[in-house]
Amino acid sequence: WEGAKVLTPVGFALGAWLLLSAFVDPIDRWRRKVSLTPAILGMALAHASLGVFVISITAVESYTRERDLALAIGESGKVGEFEYRLVGLERSEGPNYDALRGEIIVTQGGRQVTVLHPEKRNYWVQRQQMTEAGIESQWNRDIFAALGEDLGAGRWSVRAQVRPLVNYVWLAALFMAIGGIIAACDRRYRKGAEEVQ
Repeated sequence: WEGAKVLTPVGFALGAWLLLSAFVDPIDRWRRKVSLTPAILGMALAHASLGVFVISITAVESYTRERDLALAIGESGKVGEFEYRLVGLERSEGPNYDALRGEIIVTQGGRQVTVLHPEKRNYWVQRQQMTEAGIESQWNRDIFAALGEDLGAGRWSVRAQVRPLVNYVWLAALFMAIGGIIAACDRRYRKGAEEVQ
């Protein structure tokens, strides 16, 4: 429960209620052998997705770990239970930019979780410096690192984040839209629209 806020339990409870209540009507109709129309299925999917959306937003807001680290090559810093170690920096070149590319090994409990390659890019034509984050998307979290400024003495600032369930925010939004489309395909709605015309 580290990182939990006052409204964290409320968010999880609301999300769980939306998710579970979405299936009440479809299950009841199935038990009574009443047909499941596209409107019922679409609304159930949309409401269940809304529940997942609320749960994932609550997790992201409550349990995201974020820290600015000052690392030299070979040094590491902790972000929650994750350790970020800067193992190298090298110059690289893209089609329209040159970059400083970092290599950061992320471990959890001594076990390697991922290797990230954040970059600081200098675009030749635009004369702009941009940061390209290194991101590892996993089923239950995103692990993120961005290379910041040269702090001198061989150290660089590194923005490190671990964001739980963030991908479910986008998946839930997608399935809410799909649920709305399924519901809109119900013949009753089309018939009503045709009568209005």
